[in-house]
Order: sequence, then structure tokens, then C-alpha cells
Amino acid sequence: MAVVRVAVVSDAQLTAARLEVARRLSELQGQQWQATDRAVLGPGTFAVAVEWASHGEDRHIDPGFVWNRENPDVPVTWDCAAGWGDSDAERAANGIDVWIRTTAPALLEVLAQDGSFAEHLPPGDEMGLPNWHVVHGPIAGMGATEGVRRLQQWVIDHPLLPALADEVIRDLDRPYLNGVKFIFGSSSDGDIAEVRINSMHSKSASESLRRLTWPRSRQMSWVRTFVVLLHED
Repeated sequence: MAVVRVAVVSDAQLTAARLEVARRLSELQGQQWQATDRAVLGPGTFAVAVEWASHGEDRHIDPGFVWNRENPDVPVTWDCAAGWGDSDAERAANGIDVWIRTTAPALLEVLAQDGSFAEHLPPGDEMGLPNWHVVHGPIAGMGATEGVRRLQQWVIDHPLLPALADEVIRDLDRPYLNGVKFIFGSSSDGDIAEVRINSMHSKSASESLRRLTWPRSRQMSWVRTFVVLLHED
């Protein structure tokens, strides 16, 4: 499904979302990020664009990590940060929280390169992808504690990238730097399983993820993680 970035629900809500992103990134990185009326500005040339997006009927915040705000030709790493809640403000706040806990560490680790935010898997690592250096963000969960714990342990024991390598590699659309989000889990309503590559839904990878034998639960339990793929050349 295509992503449509839509007009702001309200200027106040978008301003609040940018302020929250700036606050959380400053706390996480230990450097100052500043919210402006257009983006969240970080150290050097880095920034985060914060926009409302629509995936069909679902509307939420999409953060886009800007690697060089002075060069519009450098691709932005977008992520779909859907959050739960009864209002746009709640969904935005919860989406930002999930993004900060899973995606932001992987992105910041690309800058730090010292293992302080996320794990590195060099090309050839059995948990990664051939020909790609992987920066693997944390595996965060939401829902029933025991169900989340089982899912997190399952991911550790059954790395996602090797299992979905063919589908992920086939859908990579950038030659050097790609961002891949995985989210999956279950509840009494059934399973959810989604893979997004550079914020675009990968149908084949999502279907393959759904077919894997991760532990299901009648209580709502899901996990989310984000990886950055850097080509070894």
C-alpha cells in the first residue's frame, strides 16, 4: 500500500510532535536537538522530518531521518510509526515512543559507530545479510509481558534477516543505505506481520514473516525492530 503524506491535522499537534521528538532524541543521544517550524534539527547536518501520513484509513506520524539537510539529493530514511490511542495526539505520542525505542537507536548508531546505541553485524555474519553491514536496533515489545518476552527470545534465537533474506534483498531500492522495519505479533483477533523497506510495505517479506513459527498468543503481544543496511562497498 502506498504511503500518502497528508496535511497537518493541526499545527499545534505537529508542533507538539516535533517538540517530543527533539526532547527524546536529546535525551537518547546526549546532544541537543531543536524543534523548529519545519523539522527537528540535530548536530551537524542531521535532522528529523515529522509528518502525518496515511496508510489507507490509518493516520499517524511518520518520522524521516535526514542525513544531510543541506543536500536534498541525499535520501531520507522514513519510518512508519503507527501508535495506538483514541486520538491523533495519543497515536502520535505513542508512535514517537516506539520510534525512539527501536528505530532511532539504529540510526544514531550509524553515526556513532561504537556500539553504544545498537548492534553491528558485519557482512558475512550468520545473523545478517550477505554483502551488507547491518546495524540492528533493539527489539521492543508492547502488550502482555510473557507474550512479549517469548517473542523477543524467539527473535534472538531465530534472526529475522537470514530467514527473510531473499524477500528483503529483492525489495531493496537503494544501492547503499536502506532502512527495514519488522513488526509482528498476535492477539485474540489474529496475527499481524509487516515488513517495510524504506517505509514501503513489502508484501512478499510480510507474508513470509507471517508464515514463520514465532510463538502466538491470545493476549495482545507484538514486537518491533528496525535495521539499517549499509552496503559493504
